[in-house]
Amino acid sequence: MAVFVQSYLAYRDGGDVEAGRELAGLIYRLLSQWLEQEKPPPDFLDQFDAFLEALDGRTLSPEDLLELGLLHCAEAIAGYRSDEESDESMRFYLNEARLPLFALIEENAYRMLKRFDFSEIDFQIFEIIQGPFPHESAQNFLLENEWVDVWLTLRYVDSLPASELDLDLLERLMERRSAEHERLIMLAYMLFARREVIWELLSQSGRPDLFQLPPGIPLSLVASLYELTEHGIQDGQLRVDYSTFQAGAPREPWLFCLLAYFEISQAGPAPGWLGLIEECSGILWTCSIHEEDQTIDYQPCAEYAAAALARLSDDELLLALQTSRVLPVFFSRLEAYNAEAFQAFLSALARHPALLLAELELAIESDDRNRPRRLRLAACADAIGYAIIRRRGNVSLVKRDELSS
Repeated sequence: MAVFVQSYLAYRDGGDVEAGRELAGLIYRLLSQWLEQEKPPPDFLDQFDAFLEALDGRTLSPEDLLELGLLHCAEAIAGYRSDEESDESMRFYLNEARLPLFALIEENAYRMLKRFDFSEIDFQIFEIIQGPFPHESAQNFLLENEWVDVWLTLRYVDSLPASELDLDLLERLMERRSAEHERLIMLAYMLFARREVIWELLSQSGRPDLFQLPPGIPLSLVASLYELTEHGIQDGQLRVDYSTFQAGAPREPWLFCLLAYFEISQAGPAPGWLGLIEECSGILWTCSIHEEDQTIDYQPCAEYAAAALARLSDDELLLALQTSRVLPVFFSRLEAYNAEAFQAFLSALARHPALLLAELELAIESDDRNRPRRLRLAACADAIGYAIIRRRGNVSLVKRDELSS
């Protein structure tokens, strides 16, 4: 562990690149040994824990090759300890952790390898090392693996020149995505960044060979959203009567695509957008994806409404919670949210504990003893340092530090 710390500090604080390469090489060999033996080397987990503890609160940066590798190494160790990851998943995590370290140790060899074998983490690595990018290898990877993060995929597409080759790639990527909400995110991207293509698609005099929508996205949806983005959004602000543009389009996909547009455009929290977030907070529309032997259910509107709240600054979030019904809507749907939506909302809302506490007090007064709801109410209380106490039919909120005193 002492070697880990000394080499890291020499690299991070002293600018000693060779010390960084030595540490990268050491951890790379340990991870390779783990892969070969299908179990971590003796004492490696304890040594890594002690190393992280010795960093004394330093934050590792994903914009540095060594630290990116360390972050993914920590993720692999967490997955191993959870006992929830398959052998295949563990191999994936370990290989992802090795690649930034390999790029630091042997950049030329790494670049040569990436001409033939691309991985998700390689997008981050090339952002760090810059230089020639293996586009053919990266595009084949994206087309062969629909599980790659949709936002990462769009960032790559957006980096390409606005050409028909770019559109051909986007068309194939949309067609490959089996998740409806991910196809809608890509449509939102096109409405923001490739409006001329949407116009051609909708125009009677357009070129039908220019771009083809994947099955499941009706032209009425596209036309309605194009009309809205053309006349209902000015200087990044959404009109408060945005719903009047929905005519003829399916409601949930329409609202979700508009919410994705808000994220892509990085618009500010104007009243219209806050109204959209409030409306989507209460929509439990579900999209299901079948992967191998399991089905994954998403609640796109609710999950992305929570994500939209999370990206607001503290002041913007305070204004949003004070001027909208997001909090009451959240508590009205509390037990119906999937785990992802619930946790995302709670993480954002807990940034303003006084507002969450006030709404929580109202919620526990009408507690109907529904077990799933009670568990989530307890989680809300815990997130802001409170506990729900039930005594002789009375329910109250008590600060946790008062319980232990």
